[in-house]
Amino acid sequence: MNFLKVSLNTKNQIFFGENKINILKKIISKNTRNKILIVCSKRGKKVIKKLKVFQSILVNEIIWIDNIKENICIDYFEKLDKNILKNNFNYVIGFGGGSAIDAAKTIIHYIIFKNFHNKHKKIIKNSRPILIAIPTTSGTGSEVTSTATIWNFKKKKKLSLSHSFLLPRYAIVDPVLTYTMSRQQTFNSGLDALNQCFDSLWNHRANKESKLYAIQGIKLAYISLKELKKNYNNKKARLNLSKASLISGLAIKHTKTSICHAISYPFTLYFKIPHGLACALSMLEVIRFVIFNKKNFFSSINLKKIVLSEIPRLFLKLSVKKKIKKYINYSIDIEKIINNIYYSDRIKNFSFSITKNQLRTIVSKSLT
Repeated sequence: MNFLKVSLNTKNQIFFGENKINILKKIISKNTRNKILIVCSKRGKKVIKKLKVFQSILVNEIIWIDNIKENICIDYFEKLDKNILKNNFNYVIGFGGGSAIDAAKTIIHYIIFKNFHNKHKKIIKNSRPILIAIPTTSGTGSEVTSTATIWNFKKKKKLSLSHSFLLPRYAIVDPVLTYTMSRQQTFNSGLDALNQCFDSLWNHRANKESKLYAIQGIKLAYISLKELKKNYNNKKARLNLSKASLISGLAIKHTKTSICHAISYPFTLYFKIPHGLACALSMLEVIRFVIFNKKNFFSSINLKKIVLSEIPRLFLKLSVKKKIKKYINYSIDIEKIINNIYYSDRIKNFSFSITKNQLRTIVSKSLT
């Protein structure tokens, strides 16, 4: 299955491959003076300014929001200077990891609806900027979805925005942009991509197309992470991990995420565990739960060997459990966490019925 040949939405164009960032000068018209908002981190701004293609858009008026951090909080947007968002932007570019792209989506949401919440009562602005998503990590797949994640650490809640308007018009996935990621960032984001494929696969919304994406993404993410553990400078593996991340986004575009993401959120909210690691926390136990309930679930799709032996071995090599435990530095109110998970929207996507006691067992075993 060639993921690039599957048309998900005629308004969403995907450009994948080394040096595809250069397509940016063709997307942004040279004949018109455009007003462009670039949403990124401080480090992202430095990276952008070193790119040759950036010189081709300097003739335009550029406005920066360049202080985006990981796990962007709702407080950040509430305090954001709203006068910036009154500009009539032609383009909004989200450049960076999932947080930067989701921040760009959140800004688009505010421009259209004048709020940062899922309250789509009235479209305030019919003409909206063209959203361009350029990921520099290999994990979230946010460049091809119509959702955005925002965190509320004060209230210990994970918030989601969802609307067709949030689907980027252009997704430019250039693996070269991921080469400057640290080793741990690479593995964390790769684990996120791997888990998104699993969460899409054991999802009651799964369909033929999403399953093909999920299966392809699992194989590709696993092989890429395995190869990068052997040789971190393996460029083919970096390219394939970027591809796996993109495929995982195409999978969850159909289904959204499921149980492992539901379990991950309170651990990120309470302990600041990086998202990919938090998603990996329960993966092995959920795999066991699925096999217990449906013995041929993975064998019927030719994934039995990977899930039973290869992925557990990979998790050991990556010291997943050991790294997670470093973040959990105080006692857990397990019942509060279980309730948080059990009544969440994402767990409702899980295709297997699960009791609160079974969920408690999965979480407890994942932590031991």
